[in-house]
Amino acid sequence: LGGHSLKATILAGRIRKELDVEVPLKEIFNLSDIKGLCEYILSVNKKQYEGIEKVEEKEYYEASSAQKRMYLLKELDRDSISYNMPGILEVEGHLDINKLIEAFTKLIKRHET
Repeated sequence: LGGHSLKATILAGRIRKELDVEVPLKEIFNLSDIKGLCEYILSVNKKQYEGIEKVEEKEYYEASSAQKRMYLLKELDRDSISYNMPGILEVEGHLDINKLIEAFTKLIKRHET
């Protein structure tokens, strides 16, 4: 199927929510095409979708093991760009820079971490 882990995570989440089927990320990467993914989905038992409950709001939250690992790796190599996700967006026509800044500000506020 190709792609990278973030897209695979999003795909697994959509499948879980829409089809009530848990597809591990390793299966998504091991399956060679959409047909294989469909066959896998049809072969496993459905699992009731459970949404994630919002936790109480705090000033600080403990970092997960994965976050701690990423922090340590970044500290060991401060010049590393391993986890950057570069991309280019070409805009045709007039770009309202104030609206763009407003949109990014809203996005950042919604996803604090």
